Amino acid sequence: MTYTVAELTRHSGARLAHPAAPGAPAGPCIRQVAVDSRCVRPEALFVALPGARADGHDFVAAACA
Repeated sequence: MTYTVAELTRHSGARLAHPAAPGAPAGPCIRQVAVDSRCVRPEALFVALPGARADGHDFVAAACA
C-alpha cells in the first residue's frame, strides 16, 4: 500500500509537528514503514521507538541521511 503523509496522518490519528499549509501538495508517498534506521529507504517513514537497549530517537539523523 502507498499513502501520502496527509492520508497516514488522517488514518492513524497522528499529529504532524509541522503540517503543510492549506492547499499545499499532498507531499511524498510513503511506501515503507521502518523501526530500524538501517532499513530505511527512499519513500520510507521511520518510526522512532524507545527500546530496552537503544532509543530510536537517537537514530533519526541516520534515518534521514
